[in-house]
Amino acid sequence: MQKYYFFQTKNSCLFFLVTRHFSPVLIYYICSDFFSNQIIRQMKKMLPLLLMFIALISCDRSKPDYKSELQGKWICNEINYLITPTNEFFVMDFFPNNNLFLAQEYDLTEGAKWLETNSFTYSIDEETININGTNALGEDMDLSMKIKRVGSNHLDYQEVRTVVNGMDISEGRIFSLYKKEDVSAENFLGSWEIMQILKTDSLIPSKHKIDFKADGSFDLYNYEDAGWVKNEYMSNHYYVHGDILILNKEYIENTPPHYEHRSFTISNISGENITLDNFERKAGSSDLQGFRHKLIRN
Repeated sequence: MQKYYFFQTKNSCLFFLVTRHFSPVLIYYICSDFFSNQIIRQMKKMLPLLLMFIALISCDRSKPDYKSELQGKWICNEINYLITPTNEFFVMDFFPNNNLFLAQEYDLTEGAKWLETNSFTYSIDEETININGTNALGEDMDLSMKIKRVGSNHLDYQEVRTVVNGMDISEGRIFSLYKKEDVSAENFLGSWEIMQILKTDSLIPSKHKIDFKADGSFDLYNYEDAGWVKNEYMSNHYYVHGDILILNKEYIENTPPHYEHRSFTISNISGENITLDNFERKAGSSDLQGFRHKLIRN
């Protein structure tokens, strides 16, 4: 709602506008003696139009710049305000050229696998984000979501439309995402022994070792009587997005190959130690249980 006030003295006229955003706009001019009463009356008639124009400009500038706020990498860790299992986290990266990167776990016949694609585009209409493209499985996607809240590092949106290959599977869910700069993958390069941390903070050896390579692959070793033995029947890859470490394991001895995916939150990197957390669903329940692991450089 806008209000304007008019005050006139002998030689001057004062106009004051208050916008609905409580941002005062003050217009002042001197009415010299050569202004006739008729001119002043005409200016009074034009004043409401002038003030409306200024108010419209002010309102337009106050609209959120959602495109700028969405730029960057977002990680979803909550659905309907409930923490999801770490394996169900997904990543969205918005680019200024309206391209969109999407990465998530897919449940395949051969197992669960983390897949990534750059084949999406997005547009923004008022508070609605529209996304179109083809996912990592080659399925046509038509998505629409309404922004409920967005800040420098937090985004909530509600699912409006989720159409996959022409079938609408939307449920009106609310997704919560956070923004995080990528942890450098160089922190992981090399060989690490995997330990499980109990609630008492004591460490339990898992008898497994992981060796991260610079090309994005990793090898797994098992401790046997003769020492560390590399598993030769696996082809493995890792990814780092924000503070999430993603591991894809592929058992190539199977025909067809069998896949397994695990994701972890990178909780701490300190010298020769890395702490990883993940949440998993309890067997036969929707409740979650947490696990903490420590990587100790070997």
